[in-house]
Amino acid sequence: MHPTVNHMLSGDAFSKWLGIEVAYSEPDHCMATLVVRPEMLNGFHVTHGGIAMALADSVLAFAANYTDFISLVLDSTVHFAAPTSAGDLLEATATCVYKTKRTAVYDVLVVCRGKLVMTTRGTVYKTDRPVIG
Repeated sequence: MHPTVNHMLSGDAFSKWLGIEVAYSEPDHCMATLVVRPEMLNGFHVTHGGIAMALADSVLAFAANYTDFISLVLDSTVHFAAPTSAGDLLEATATCVYKTKRTAVYDVLVVCRGKLVMTTRGTVYKTDRPVIG
């Protein structure tokens, strides 16, 4: 795993609480997973939408911050496709679909057992601030 992703994870208590595991990371592309726990369910006993979105946000951040400079999400559009439950393994993949010197657009797919759970498209702004240091 890239040192930037390791650095981000080491200081990210929320991603640790979620149980996010990075399967792979490379420039502009990342895949990570989490297992849904009972405390992640909403009042209808399905995974809270914020859990899937948090996984998507984290995997987008890992893909976008592969460089040595901090990238911050400017916006995200979310579409939920299917519910999940406790014990389900969510897999999120972020891929850069467009970039300029200062911005980039990423598509993130979250799936469970090969079935689409949610999608998000996020725009990031690339700063001049170093990730490490």
